[in-house]
Amino acid sequence: MFSLVMPEQFVMGLYISVSLSGIQSALYKIAYPLLTIVDANVAAIVTHNK
Repeated sequence: MFSLVMPEQFVMGLYISVSLSGIQSALYKIAYPLLTIVDANVAAIVTHNK
């Protein structure tokens, strides 16, 4: 038995890690504008209620 990782498993692990990082960056690009909009709305509501 070889102790080395098989090439297919290595490629799959690499592909999964790359796709996960891509998903994270895409989610960040989507979520960041939404968070800034929410922050602006919360600030407007808080200043309006004062």
